[in-house]
Amino acid sequence: MKRPQSIRTALIQFVIVPLVVAMLISFAVLFFAGRLLRDSILARQRLTIQTLAVQSEQFIAETDNLMQALNILNSDEEQKNQFAHFSQVRNTYARFDAFYILDENGTVILEDSDSFSLLGLDLSGENFFMEGQYSQTTYYSDPFISLTSGQATVTAAIPMQENGGFSGVLVGEINLEALQQAIEGVDLGEGGTSFIIDQQGALVAHPNSDWVQERRNFGHLPILTENLTAQDTYKVFYDEIQGEWVIGSAATIAENWLIVVLQPALVAFRPLILLGLVSITLLGLSFVLFLSLELRYLSGIISPISLLAERAEALAEGEYENLPLARMGEYEEIVSLGHSFTQMVDAVQERDRFLEQRVRERTAQLEDLNKELEAFAYSISHDLRAPLRAINGYSKILVEDYADSLSEEHIQYLEKILDQSNNMDDLINALLTLSRMGRRDLKIEALNLSETVEKLFDGIFHEESDHEIDFTVSSTPAAQADDHLMTVLLTNLLSNAVKFTRGCVPAVVEFGAQDQEGEVAYYVRDNGVGFNMQYANKLFSPFQRLHTAKEFEGTGIGLAIVRRVVKRHGGRVWIESEENEGTTVYFTLGDMDGKV
Repeated sequence: MKRPQSIRTALIQFVIVPLVVAMLISFAVLFFAGRLLRDSILARQRLTIQTLAVQSEQFIAETDNLMQALNILNSDEEQKNQFAHFSQVRNTYARFDAFYILDENGTVILEDSDSFSLLGLDLSGENFFMEGQYSQTTYYSDPFISLTSGQATVTAAIPMQENGGFSGVLVGEINLEALQQAIEGVDLGEGGTSFIIDQQGALVAHPNSDWVQERRNFGHLPILTENLTAQDTYKVFYDEIQGEWVIGSAATIAENWLIVVLQPALVAFRPLILLGLVSITLLGLSFVLFLSLELRYLSGIISPISLLAERAEALAEGEYENLPLARMGEYEEIVSLGHSFTQMVDAVQERDRFLEQRVRERTAQLEDLNKELEAFAYSISHDLRAPLRAINGYSKILVEDYADSLSEEHIQYLEKILDQSNNMDDLINALLTLSRMGRRDLKIEALNLSETVEKLFDGIFHEESDHEIDFTVSSTPAAQADDHLMTVLLTNLLSNAVKFTRGCVPAVVEFGAQDQEGEVAYYVRDNGVGFNMQYANKLFSPFQRLHTAKEFEGTGIGLAIVRRVVKRHGGRVWIESEENEGTTVYFTLGDMDGKV
């Protein structure tokens, strides 16, 4: 016979492993696809930066060479020939808008410009003069809007030497059209942009030339604060101006300019996002496929367990037919569970047979014991009462007929004999009443206990009370109980309340009901002598008293009768009391519908 398969093994083999493998493959595909896409984006950005860097550095190098050449010519030729050189350079290289020569004090002494004249103007406070006179190479100023051309311009400055000493500064205004054209010629795809800025974030060139004219500043970009000049560096950050996440690269070119390339991350990684969605979709479809393929394995678990649950419910209800289970499914845990359940059914049946036999034996013993108790009760009722009556009768005769012949002391002895015989008769009656509580058949009906209490109290008060009592009865819910037993119970409780309030002014007795943990608790409350609660456990036992017979009369069996009645009704009884503060006796009744 084929050995049953483990549920755990089946789940791991046919469900968990395929799902884990599919998830790992999906994550691996997404990971490597993400790296490839990132490398592709960065490679394109680096290529763009390298291309722009070559063009920009070539532009700057040519400008440096031209400025150096003009500086040499200016130092060797007469002033009248310098205009010709300036004009020739401007006509040949459109990048120059104007040339100026400043003397050693920063005053314009020579110019070549198509716009207004600056001759004689003191420019010693300008950065290009202050920095240019000490620069070993061509100094480039920050971008600004030229007064001569009205376009974005930078100033190139180089010191002039004459006879080995500083004689002035050669200044050229350079327009940025060549760099602007290079930037506008870059195609980075949807949303991509490249631009050149200085270290402070001022635009040198940008695809949107209006931004350059407006002198927009990109100093807010985190990319300016990071060293991103290496080829393998990049940064993903949130651009607050554009309101989107971008991936950017940057590199420093000649002087202090940076080339920056940015692409919206959502656009750049769109293929990866689509791939992720496709992977999740495929993973979901795979899960559905695996689940559909494994339904037969799952049904091999669910069906036997459902059958086992049905059989267990039947067993709990005492039904034993068709309970043993044959081979359950194909998994070893289910098969083992079926065998264990069958063994349990056999054990339960055997135990029930044993218990039924024990019950029959104990029932027979109880019946015999009840018969003995009935015989004992009969003996008490007749055999013990006959000599008791004789004692009582002869004592009365002596008291009544021979009172003149007996001394006062002898008469007192006879009266004590009479009192004790009467007490003994009361005890016999109480014992008989207690024994009958367990043998009498119950007749359950709806009772209004408040009305019963009012009738009982009137009789008890008139017969037993020798003091005024403030009696209160509240309306209570109907009780399902035996009328006779309830009368016995309430009679004992009310008699105690009347008895133990003797001497209280005013004396108060109350009957009512209240909710106790979801059930109705009836109570009889008085403001009598009360007692110490540490002795409360004795009160429901026969003949247990907390007060002497001289203080309060009684047999000490009333609360035992109350407890027996409450138990027969499936309820519970308890007492709350405090010395000289009164006592409250609570009792509840169980669900007696349909019980007899």
